[in-house]
Parts: sequence; C-alpha cells; structure tokens
Amino acid sequence: MPQNRTGRMNSAKYLAAIFSQMLVILVFRIVLYVCLGQHDRLSGNRKALDEWGQHRGTSQQ
Repeated sequence: MPQNRTGRMNSAKYLAAIFSQMLVILVFRIVLYVCLGQHDRLSGNRKALDEWGQHRGTSQQ
C-alpha cells in the first residue's frame, strides 16, 4: 500500500513538472509573439521569426 502511494506521488510530481514546463514555454512564446509581433509589422521579418521559433521548438524537445 505505501509503495503504491509513493508511486502515485512520483507520477503526480512528474506530471506537475511537465505541466509547469509546458506552461512556462507557452507563456514565453505568447510574450515573444506579442512583443515581436508588434515590432514585426514595422520591420517585416516575420519569416525569419517563424523559422527561428520552429528551430527553437525543435531544439528544446
């Protein structure tokens, strides 16, 4: 019984860690998108920004 409880705690901690990491990445991307999105209309380097975002996404995973 205690072994099952610790296993459940470990899986809960693992899920919480994954969720918090995803949340941080999501918030970071939203902030980046909003900040650079406004600057982007002036400079027009949207394609470079999208490529950089995709490269960052693949390198992070």
